[in-house]
Amino acid sequence: LFENRGDNSLEFGSVKISPLIVRGGEDTKISVRIIPITEKPLSVQAHIGGEKFDLKNGNGDYYDGEITAPGEDGLYTIDIIAALSDGRTSKFFSAGMVKVDAIPPEVIILTNKDITAGLVKKDAILFTLKSNEEIERWDVEIVDKDNKPVRGGKGFGVLPPQLIWKGENDAGGKNSDGVYNFKLSVWDVAGNIGVFQKKIILDTTPPAVKIEVETSDNNDEVTFNFDYEIDEKMEKWEFIVLGENSKFVKNLSGKGNVDERIVIPLTSAEGVVDSAKIMYTFRAIDIAGNVFETSNQKVVLRNKKEEKFAKKKEGPISAWDTIDF
Repeated sequence: LFENRGDNSLEFGSVKISPLIVRGGEDTKISVRIIPITEKPLSVQAHIGGEKFDLKNGNGDYYDGEITAPGEDGLYTIDIIAALSDGRTSKFFSAGMVKVDAIPPEVIILTNKDITAGLVKKDAILFTLKSNEEIERWDVEIVDKDNKPVRGGKGFGVLPPQLIWKGENDAGGKNSDGVYNFKLSVWDVAGNIGVFQKKIILDTTPPAVKIEVETSDNNDEVTFNFDYEIDEKMEKWEFIVLGENSKFVKNLSGKGNVDERIVIPLTSAEGVVDSAKIMYTFRAIDIAGNVFETSNQKVVLRNKKEEKFAKKKEGPISAWDTIDF
């Protein structure tokens, strides 16, 4: 099958190349067997990408050496040229082949969510890994904000389709709440490395909300001030306000963080203005599934505004008498 020569001085035996896939500009070992028919070759060379590399006769009919792969990605053929003592050459075209791969592997990381309550609520983050390339080995670790590893693992060959983190460390215990990084390093068969990261959050603490109540002078409205950390991530909340005898005043709910200020009019709520108190219950669930709930049954409303002037006194009034304003 070789387009070699019109003589029968040499026969091509075999070629071994290791590794067959390399990064651009890297060396790979080559071993060629040339079988002499009439005489042994004076020299043997391997040609690839326009470059020539001398091979040495090391053991019988075998000629060994190293060739340097071209720098650009592609599939390259190797030609073997054997020179005879009289100046003639035997050419064995496309005797071998090398693939050059200089591009790091690509991996897509998908998660069902980026925050978890972990072991506290038997919750977990599910990582789905996808790659169209052949992976030689992989290494994964979860590191804290100080880049200190808390959980890790490694493997060889195909990437696992899914990985699960329940917020645990390598010892199986709980980690502290905070921001973590999921770091995945993968190597392809050529030795190229790709590193991928994804920020995740461990949150085992319910949202902390403080509620302050302000009532108006004439009891026509009540204001609720909600105080919580700005980075608190609520998924949904519900706020119920009742008058005496458990009469509904207002039932509010929403998704995301609750407004920092909610004003509720009382004039339209039957029996509320004349009541001595109102009651409220607030419940919030953060995106990790932690639940916060608080209530107050004794929000005392202010008395109605008193008359500006006192009643007229009996008897004569002096110009110097004190009048209550």
